[in-house]
Amino acid sequence: QTAAHISIRSASRSHSKDKMTKDQNIKTNSTSSFGVLPVFGALIVLLILPFSASADAIITQHDWDPLGDNLWTSRYSQTAIDYPAAGGVDDSGWMRITFPETEEPAGAEWWDIISTPADNLFAGPWEPDMSLSFDFWSSNVAPAKLAVRFSATNSAYIWGNEITVPSSVGSWSTVGVSFQNWEDWKWDFLPGLNQDMYLDDLAAIDWIGVYIRRFGQDEEIYGIDNFTLMIPEPDQYAMLAAALITSTASLRRKRKRRSSVS
Repeated sequence: QTAAHISIRSASRSHSKDKMTKDQNIKTNSTSSFGVLPVFGALIVLLILPFSASADAIITQHDWDPLGDNLWTSRYSQTAIDYPAAGGVDDSGWMRITFPETEEPAGAEWWDIISTPADNLFAGPWEPDMSLSFDFWSSNVAPAKLAVRFSATNSAYIWGNEITVPSSVGSWSTVGVSFQNWEDWKWDFLPGLNQDMYLDDLAAIDWIGVYIRRFGQDEEIYGIDNFTLMIPEPDQYAMLAAALITSTASLRRKRKRRSSVS
């Protein structure tokens, strides 16, 4: 054999070996990528779940139909409360809040908190993973401000979470708040507030209510319906956690097989 033939044959073997190594690397990377995808998929779903209404179980709902949920009061006596049997969501019962006409300039008389004892909704310790939603209605003008506020039996501080005021007038809009982020409840930024204080107050909650600030001096009427306390459905989390564990175990088995082969 000539030196040229030996050189060509050696180059051919080298090229084949490089190609096999490249193909093996592509296969390994592909397998690894497909093994990781289920894990990332499960993680993404777990992150999305808290924002999904279908993942929340209702603890209590006040819909005033029948009209039995009447343990609501005006904390500052600036409004009148009654419970019409029709006109709410689905033309059912609802809670009507009326600010009377006033000549007073904007001040303390322009707002009120419509509240109920916390154990009227849930008699145990409240948790950060709970959330609230309710339907809100304005008769002739939207309020200047809308919020959910609560206070605890062992604290004089009133926590508040401001809600974006629905722009619609004459129709019902669903609004809500979450208890997850304590900083969302620092409505007046009082010095010394911290997460531990918030969690202690939430666990010992005394009352909760809806803060409404009127828009002007004319009579203003507002409505609340389907006031609902919710908590994430445990079965949904258990199912996704199991899927995440299965995906992780599958990925580890694939890596172990590849390690044994090599």
